[in-house]
Amino acid sequence: MNRLLTSYKLSLVFPLKAFSCVSGMNMAFKDDEKNMVSIHSDHVKEFYTMPIKYVTRPLPPELDENKVKSLMDTLENPNTEQQVPPIDVLWIQGREGGNYYFSFGGCHRYEAHMRLKRENIKVKLISSTVESLQTYLGSSAPDLK
Repeated sequence: MNRLLTSYKLSLVFPLKAFSCVSGMNMAFKDDEKNMVSIHSDHVKEFYTMPIKYVTRPLPPELDENKVKSLMDTLENPNTEQQVPPIDVLWIQGREGGNYYFSFGGCHRYEAHMRLKRENIKVKLISSTVESLQTYLGSSAPDLK
């Protein structure tokens, strides 16, 4: 199911569990010979179309240009566009109730959307915590209000 997020302020409550992850771990595994599955969002079936400008990517990506170009070709073709899976986005509520969205994986998909100047990107929202964000960013984690 796809929902369009019209604002970065979510009024929906998601029944998702928080998790923590060690930075640098491979966050995908094969569930069969063809499908790569995220260990964080495999249980999340619902995805959203979100304004890409609200997704924060705090770490610089290491990109394979051929992969980015291939994804761009796939996204530009209306017959294949739906084959590009959503990116995982950590949804964190700050101490004063603000909503923040961080993505650490899906760098090739994100970059393909950016180069095509797409305003929206498909995402799977994973409810998370400031403590989990600190696992990724350490003392560089921002003060989320």
